[in-house]
Amino acid sequence: MEEFKKHIPFHLYLNDQIYFVTARTLNKYKFFDTDDKIKILQRRLATAVSRYKISMYAWIILPNHYHLLFHLVEGKTLSSVIRFINGGSAHDLNVLEKIKNR
Repeated sequence: MEEFKKHIPFHLYLNDQIYFVTARTLNKYKFFDTDDKIKILQRRLATAVSRYKISMYAWIILPNHYHLLFHLVEGKTLSSVIRFINGGSAHDLNVLEKIKNR
């Protein structure tokens, strides 16, 4: 049986809800410290809005974390949305900085 890390606070996935999400970078490193790096995350957010049919109300990108306020029709897709944003932006940052396996 696969073990899952218990999230604190507990993650609750509800349909047709507004979510406030905060995500930070690994070890709080300031990855988003230039306009080019911020644009990478902005593009991922824009693609996520389209792909997952999100209504984005507010967002902010800071050097080591971001905040999102959005409406999500299917709550069960929340983890997919965040994986898409985080995984894709991490990959694109690695390509930009010519770093492998970070």
